[in-house]
Amino acid sequence: MKNVVLVAVLSLSTLPLMAQKPQPVKIYVFSKPQTGFVDEARPISDSVKDIRDKIGDIGKDGTVRKRTSSRFPNLCIVDSPEEADVLLEVTFSGQAGIVETETTGIVTRGILGGLATQSTTKATEKKLPKIATVLSVPGSDYSKEFAVQEQAFWADIAHDVVEKVDAWAKINRDRLRSNKP
Repeated sequence: MKNVVLVAVLSLSTLPLMAQKPQPVKIYVFSKPQTGFVDEARPISDSVKDIRDKIGDIGKDGTVRKRTSSRFPNLCIVDSPEEADVLLEVTFSGQAGIVETETTGIVTRGILGGLATQSTTKATEKKLPKIATVLSVPGSDYSKEFAVQEQAFWADIAHDVVEKVDAWAKINRDRLRSNKP
C-alpha cells in the first residue's frame, strides 16, 4: 500500500511541471506577390511551402494538419499575420553566386640557402541554392535576416532556415510575450 501512495504523490507532483511548458511562438510565413518578370525557375512560393511544412504538417492542398513539429518545438504555424507573434517573409529563393578562392603556394630554396615563396590565388564563381528570409515582430521596428546558401536539396535548406528561426524564438519567447498587449 505504501508503494501505491508514493506513486500517486509523485505523479501529482509532476503536474505543475507539465503545465509550465512554454508556449511556442506563433509564426506566419509568407512572401510578397511577385510581379513583372521573374529571374528564377523556382518560385518563392515553393520555399514558403517548404518552410511552413518544416514548422508544421502541411497537406498538399495547403491545409494545416498539425501546427507544430517535434523538431521545432518553439514555433507554431498560423494562418494569418494577425494571429502571429512574428512574421517570416521569404525574400529570395533561387540560385545565387558565391565566390570561392583557392590559394596555392610554392616554397623554393635559393642557391645561398634562403627561402623564396610564391603564392597564387584563383577565384571562381559558382551558383548554389539559397533561401533568404526576414523575420519581423509586428508592432516593432525589429527585423532580422536569416539566409542559408549551401549545396543541398531545397527542403534541407528550408530546414536550416527554420532551425535558425527556432533558436531565435527560444531565446526571445519571453520578450515577445512581455511585449504583447
